[in-house]
Amino acid sequence: MIDAALETKIREQIASGQTPILKWIAREHGVSTLDIVRLLPSEHCVVIPDPPIAKILDDLSGWGDLMIIVQTDAIVAEIVSALPPASEGRGYFNFGKGAPFGGHLKQDACQHVAFLERSFAGRKSLAIVFYDSDGESIFKVFVHRDKNRALLTDQVGKYHALKRRYAE
Repeated sequence: MIDAALETKIREQIASGQTPILKWIAREHGVSTLDIVRLLPSEHCVVIPDPPIAKILDDLSGWGDLMIIVQTDAIVAEIVSALPPASEGRGYFNFGKGAPFGGHLKQDACQHVAFLERSFAGRKSLAIVFYDSDGESIFKVFVHRDKNRALLTDQVGKYHALKRRYAE
């Protein structure tokens, strides 16, 4: 739990923009990344507890190429791929079937989903971030960009529609 003094300090740090990586802010203050996300202004963040993961993944599978990021302390893996439809089996959502992105997500691993609208490196980004029970990112799905680095308009619309569906 974040006390009021620490919350104020973190909110000021976020507002300053000097530390753009939320995970870094979390580590600095000994809290989870999701704790930091919850302190973002509401117009930039909606957190969905106990999200319907299968429905969200199914929706995302129809968006075309996305930027999928898996981040640990040692690596930031960026995969540009459509999110293939996930089949369910043996307690996992299984991705594959010819797409560059493949693998297995434990069905009960994701406890929260956050819709984040932030600026990073001077560009607006729209992300859907899947968080585990410790409040750490499992993976992130970003609205993709065109060859001019502009967000894909059709995906922006889908992002906002999906966010509205689960934020209400």
